[in-house]
Amino acid sequence: AGDSAIHGYRRVGYFAQWGIYGRNFMLNDMVANGSVNDLTHLNYAFIDVTQDATCKSVDTYADFEKHFTADESVDGVADSWATDDIAGNFGQLRS
Repeated sequence: AGDSAIHGYRRVGYFAQWGIYGRNFMLNDMVANGSVNDLTHLNYAFIDVTQDATCKSVDTYADFEKHFTADESVDGVADSWATDDIAGNFGQLRS
């Protein structure tokens, strides 16, 4: 987010976690097509909010468990099975 975000301008994108399935749309597609470069914010769908105001995943596989190949990943590095690092879309967002 640059100066424009500080002064009120927002360009918000939307990423649906379930897009990695039937639509085969990964976070790296937003990098490859350049759309991520125009965003100040990214809304991620979907997370549940419980009655006690706790955030909870509605799809732990997509959010934390899917191991992306190098071709599917944001940084071109495959997710490792040898570490306890977060995988899934949240791991890609950290990249």
